[in-house]
Amino acid sequence: MNKIHFDIPSWVPGVGGKSIGINIPKIPAAKIPRLATGAVIPPNREFLAVLGDQRSGTNIEAPLATIKQALVEAMQEIGGAGGNQPIQVNIMLDKKVLARAMVSEVNDMTRQAGKPVLLL
Repeated sequence: MNKIHFDIPSWVPGVGGKSIGINIPKIPAAKIPRLATGAVIPPNREFLAVLGDQRSGTNIEAPLATIKQALVEAMQEIGGAGGNQPIQVNIMLDKKVLARAMVSEVNDMTRQAGKPVLLL
């Protein structure tokens, strides 16, 4: 509609020589969050979402309390979170377990210092 434009001839009394047109500003596209990219939905706030549109993995939509309870139960099944067996966590650095990646550096520092540099 913005292409509609009229030039008023100069001989028209009062408005002659002017132009009249339509100028409707563009409306920016709305961005609608979807659960495939994640969402935190507060209580009592309705939220429209598309479910099942992720390319891989399983999509879980549940109240936070339900997810927490499921996590506690899963940890108990594998012996952690209240069990008697320790949980081993490997921190990776450049595709190597962090402790192993640090061994040579710590050994070099110990040789340079002439004494152990780590207190255990």
